[in-house]
Amino acid sequence: MFTQNRSRVDGGEQIARVPEQLAKAGLDYHPRSRPIGATVAINYTGRVFTHVGPDLVPYGRSAVVDISGRYFIDANRKHRLNLALQNVFDKQYGVPSRGCADVVTDGPYDCSSAYTFVNLGLPRTLRASYTYSFE
Repeated sequence: MFTQNRSRVDGGEQIARVPEQLAKAGLDYHPRSRPIGATVAINYTGRVFTHVGPDLVPYGRSAVVDISGRYFIDANRKHRLNLALQNVFDKQYGVPSRGCADVVTDGPYDCSSAYTFVNLGLPRTLRASYTYSFE
């Protein structure tokens, strides 16, 4: 799947936090005759920007690859072991946000010492799980 977005207000700049492109691709292998399965997924986010105070902060242009495998313990495929590696290449990505340092002279809703920080996405993560299907 690929999406090209042109989301602008009155012909101006792209709307904040709306990526110009999104792409997702996946491949799943699960032969019915074997007790195994595997999946590869790729998610791409194109150029995005956001406003942090008066600053225009770009981000995006990152692709994240996830892989997973599964093993069915029984012939009825009710018991399954899963192993997933998320963010295979340990791509560092995130969304910029606005923070505010505490300053003694600030009132309850003031922010005289703003700064930009990034909410980072998931780093390379190995996850194991067991699933039981009641069907």
